[in-house]
Amino acid sequence: MGSVSSKIMGMPINVSVDDVDEFAVNKAIEFANEKYGDIKRIHTNIEDSNTLRAFAILNIIMELQTIRDEQAGISDRNVKKVDNLIRIIDKLDLSD
Repeated sequence: MGSVSSKIMGMPINVSVDDVDEFAVNKAIEFANEKYGDIKRIHTNIEDSNTLRAFAILNIIMELQTIRDEQAGISDRNVKKVDNLIRIIDKLDLSD
């Protein structure tokens, strides 16, 4: 068990992690910090760091929702394809 000490969106954070998760946690923190930096560059008129963090979090959540919706669509299409294949196989009458 290890620990990651870093800053996420300008705030210090300490996260307890398994050794194998340390890389993933660091990548997630890096991603969040990139989004925060993007928001800071876009919204130069906003000085409040909490508002900037909120916008960055909203941006990340919107991306995650898009990915989740895309995955749900893919899953639905795959289920329909499998059901269709089962119907086709059932019609073949492959009895010995």
